[in-house]
Amino acid sequence: MKIGKKLLLSYIAILVLSFTLSSISFQYIFRFYTRTQTRLEIKEEGELLAQTLSKKLDSETISSKIQTMQRLKLAGRLLDTYVLVLDKNDKPLYTNTDQATRQEILRSLRLRATAANPYVMERVPITSSDMILGSVIVAAQSKDIDALSPLLFRSELLSFLIAGIIAFMLASWFSRHLTESIDLLRRHMRAFTVKKPYRKTSIRTGDEIEDLSHCFDDLALRLKEYDEGQKTFMQNTSHELKTPLMSIQGYAEAIRDGLVEGEDIEKSLNVIIEESQRLKRTVEEFIFLSKLETSGEFYNFKAHSLTDLVYDVAHRLQALADMLSVQLNIQCQPGQQLCIDREKIFQALTNVVDNCLRYASGKVSLASTSSKTHCMITITDDGPGFAPGEADNIFKRFYKGTHGGSGIGLAISRTVIEGHNGTITAQNHSDGGAQFIIALPLQPDGISGKKQWQEY
Repeated sequence: MKIGKKLLLSYIAILVLSFTLSSISFQYIFRFYTRTQTRLEIKEEGELLAQTLSKKLDSETISSKIQTMQRLKLAGRLLDTYVLVLDKNDKPLYTNTDQATRQEILRSLRLRATAANPYVMERVPITSSDMILGSVIVAAQSKDIDALSPLLFRSELLSFLIAGIIAFMLASWFSRHLTESIDLLRRHMRAFTVKKPYRKTSIRTGDEIEDLSHCFDDLALRLKEYDEGQKTFMQNTSHELKTPLMSIQGYAEAIRDGLVEGEDIEKSLNVIIEESQRLKRTVEEFIFLSKLETSGEFYNFKAHSLTDLVYDVAHRLQALADMLSVQLNIQCQPGQQLCIDREKIFQALTNVVDNCLRYASGKVSLASTSSKTHCMITITDDGPGFAPGEADNIFKRFYKGTHGGSGIGLAISRTVIEGHNGTITAQNHSDGGAQFIIALPLQPDGISGKKQWQEY
């Protein structure tokens, strides 16, 4: 069943249930009200009659007074009333009803104000000079009072039918208006494909449906961005793998065909070995980055000294720094401890420092500071810095600068640091050169993904 019909049926069910409950409660309240009001009027008339008869209790006075009390007016209708005048021994002095009704009224006195009482009545004593001369009983039949309820129920039912028709029309319009937006979003979602340009939805309902359409727009754009990234990844991967493979194939064919002789054979074999190693490193970087991005790689957290880690990274890259004639300066606060996967953070820092060494003119600086919750690592070089817009792209896969390698290293660094719930940003230093700022939490609390935590 479609949502429009469900909403319409739900609305009708609520309307019927509300009418039923209101009718039941109204009938009960109205019955209680009419009986209470009748009893008050009867009591008032009985007291008035008893006050009159207290001055003169004779048949002529009783008869003339009772004739004025034949009917009570209740809710716009006249109700027949019965009057009995009794002496102090409860012997009837006068009544305006027959013998059977009189006996029934006298028997009903014992029932008091109960639901089983066929009469609503009041008994008022007739007194004179603190002496009881008799009593007046004024009664009305309960069925005559309750006869007002069906009339009001029919009026209520007619009002419900009119209101129900209007409500049904409004509910039908509302359900169509609601389902039109949902149907538009459904058709838009079915027509979505990453192969065609995406056009955002134009739903403006100001409610959750509009929020849902915005969420789908964001999802669709992310899917297209991911699809484009995958295409770029495949193209760049093909290029990265094709270049060393062509070198290996070219030198291997040259050796096979005898085009290379003597010492050139050893040089050609060295090129084949170097290109094979380069190809192996590139494939390993692809695999490692893929594992990190799919959360299939375990993070083994332990408490480590940040100072020792930074010095180990500097020691690892000292040979490259010497070869490039670049000085490595380290400024770390002693005793800094943080919970990390040391191997992966080591590789992330190595990739960043390696990048700075390749672009530095003569100096690369590493500095670290700590707060109560985070550790900040700043890596700065004195090179040319980033070109406009370049700082936003260097962490993308396969993005290369003029001295770049495979274009995977900084992408790995960002993925590893974000896997630690940290951040890495790149910018131009105020004194010139590039600057990388890494923030890592001191504790592994809240770190997501498939990771492990261990203590020493």
